[in-house]
Amino acid sequence: MTGFHSITKNKRRLEAYQKVNGKAVYGDDIRMEEMTYAYGVPAKYASARIRNIDTEEAEKAEGVVCVVTYRDLPGDKLMGEDIQDQYIFAVDRVITAGDIVALVVADTQEHARAAGSLVRVDYEPLRPVTDVRKAMDSDVVINPYKEDNICSSCFIHKGKPEEERGDDEVTVSASYECKWQEHAYIEPEALVAYPGREGRGVVIEGSMQSLYNPVVSIHKSLNIPMNEITVTAKTVGGSFGGKLESPEVMAVRAAAAALKCKRPVKYVLTREESMQQSHKRHPFVFDASVSAKKDGSLTCFRESSYADAGAYANMSPGVIFKAVSLGAGPYVVPNVYIESKAVYTNNITTGSMRGFGNPQGIYARECILDELAEKLGMSPYLLRKKNVMHRGDATGSGQIIDFEDIGAEAALDEVARKLDFEEKYWRYRRENPGRTRRRGVGISLSYRGNSYGTGVPDIGRCYIEVKQDGSALLSIGLTEIGQGLQTTMVQLAAEALGISDTEVEITESSTSRAPATGICNASRGTFIGGNAILDAARQIHRCMGEALAEIYGCSEEDISFETDQVHIGNRTISFKEAAQATYASGRTPAFTGSYKTPDPKFNQETGEGDTFYEYTYSCIGAEVEVDTCTGQTRVLHVASAHDIGRAINPKMAKEQIIGGGVMAQGYALTEDICSVKGAAKHDNYDQYIIPGILDVPEEFDPIIIENPNERGPYGARSLGEPVLDPGLGAFINAVNCALGELGKVRTAPADLETILFHAKCAD
Repeated sequence: MTGFHSITKNKRRLEAYQKVNGKAVYGDDIRMEEMTYAYGVPAKYASARIRNIDTEEAEKAEGVVCVVTYRDLPGDKLMGEDIQDQYIFAVDRVITAGDIVALVVADTQEHARAAGSLVRVDYEPLRPVTDVRKAMDSDVVINPYKEDNICSSCFIHKGKPEEERGDDEVTVSASYECKWQEHAYIEPEALVAYPGREGRGVVIEGSMQSLYNPVVSIHKSLNIPMNEITVTAKTVGGSFGGKLESPEVMAVRAAAAALKCKRPVKYVLTREESMQQSHKRHPFVFDASVSAKKDGSLTCFRESSYADAGAYANMSPGVIFKAVSLGAGPYVVPNVYIESKAVYTNNITTGSMRGFGNPQGIYARECILDELAEKLGMSPYLLRKKNVMHRGDATGSGQIIDFEDIGAEAALDEVARKLDFEEKYWRYRRENPGRTRRRGVGISLSYRGNSYGTGVPDIGRCYIEVKQDGSALLSIGLTEIGQGLQTTMVQLAAEALGISDTEVEITESSTSRAPATGICNASRGTFIGGNAILDAARQIHRCMGEALAEIYGCSEEDISFETDQVHIGNRTISFKEAAQATYASGRTPAFTGSYKTPDPKFNQETGEGDTFYEYTYSCIGAEVEVDTCTGQTRVLHVASAHDIGRAINPKMAKEQIIGGGVMAQGYALTEDICSVKGAAKHDNYDQYIIPGILDVPEEFDPIIIENPNERGPYGARSLGEPVLDPGLGAFINAVNCALGELGKVRTAPADLETILFHAKCAD
């Protein structure tokens, strides 16, 4: 096969027309006979003991079909991603405002909500622990399934970071903080559960980012065999990680209700319920220091951080590992020590969100690098360029990147060029003092491990069947959540099989059709799914080759596949004819493809070794204007560059880059859930401010850099999360450049109040 016929081309999104013409089926669109409606009764307090739960009055209310509590779970009462420590229904206590005490199921949503107010819970209120530093040393144990409030911890180490720095070195120390971020998807969580065929098992359909985790949780809690549990993802109205854990626990509750009342149960959250009950991005506090020689050569980076896990461990161990293992960035630093602890609190629950700890870690590092550059009298761009990694250099944990070209410097250079960074940085520093409106530029460089990383086996699977007419059916358990995964998977399958992408149909993502392939997260879709597709295609070609060699009396080595054609020595037939011949020979060209990443060798005892198998390299730069009288920050220009190996669909890749940049803008400048006593004060978009169309800069440069390597499918690396990762650091650095002598913003978001505070302190 020569060249590419499907990948590297701008293909239209497969689901685009259905979404814009209203034919796409979302979770709340599902209609069934005898449908019932569920309402989760939320905890009244963020921390309290429960003496009794009385549902008798609610069960007698108008329209009520049943009420479900922990007593209706024949199996495990707890669930969890890494640690089994999360209540499905509250049992003897509530430890976060998002806990659910009971699920009321009625003939209408209104009746379910009205009956929910009749569930009587005898509480003994306790004082919630909401400060992460105080929680770490508190005598109050928040989660009863742990001995203390340290959820998890990890570190990396390289060189001799503990040694005192010499007189010829410059050191900067600072503390940083970033808060919760809401996923802000348009569609709140919505799903339907109903009994399976002939009353056996249960089926879940709805807004699901993960298919297989809910199967495991339902199996454990309801004692149902896995082969009697089906989970199908309908059209997902946005996720960014938020529809992993929250819909999973909702699925268990709804499944219990459907089996109890023997009718379909629709479970949909309002916006306010979603923002109170769903998982958020982890807040972090950082204490960091960085040292360099006077010429700017980095010598040491040290950092300690604490992440707010909320009441449950959930994904916290993985989140802090990302923040730590990638914390030194794509820089050559001979001495590194980075540690982090995830700490239980009674705050809003935290979990998966696009970036998964990396944006927070990048923010602290990239901000302190700007402070170091200022102390050295260097530009932030040249400080980074002097220390950026190249092929053969070692990461902060000592992993040698000798298996691929590192596009970090190219990304840095492109962003600096697009922003005219050097000229503007020095000009704005001269011009800003004394002005009300001040401009600044900021830059942030990062890298990201593709897939799960060390200690977590990562396996992708898919099923491809070639039909007798030469068309192909692809089934894969990774879900389309708005990132264009279905389109990319079809392009990869078409390329690998050697047929037109119009001949490939991808099925609805369902556990009834696709083999287990893990969660659609960790920037693993293209990387893991694509490699599994290549494996299935190789097996299909081998099967067809055997058949054709037998029929035409030639060697299998004489057979090659090209776009819609098969060459057999000097003879050429169509792919359709080859498929028909394969079936006629008694063979079936249908196979499950599998791919497993080699497990990186990382020593948790020493904090040294390989952390990820593959990396994406990224840089974001921003230019802003800050009004010190109003506190408003206006974004003027963003440039975002990413070495993604090879762009499978360049247009979609650029759209991802822009979307990630806008999401980072909101995280950096406006978005604050405002947690008060463990609950979200801002529980709708009239208070929680995300960027609107007028906030997005007209000048946005999405930049693709390609350094293909043999590890990814056709050399591709992941993109979904890297497009966001360095953004927080870039925007905060730009704000600080604009503020100049008013002082450093070391908390995110840098919203109106924060800007006004710094301006007032300078008066």
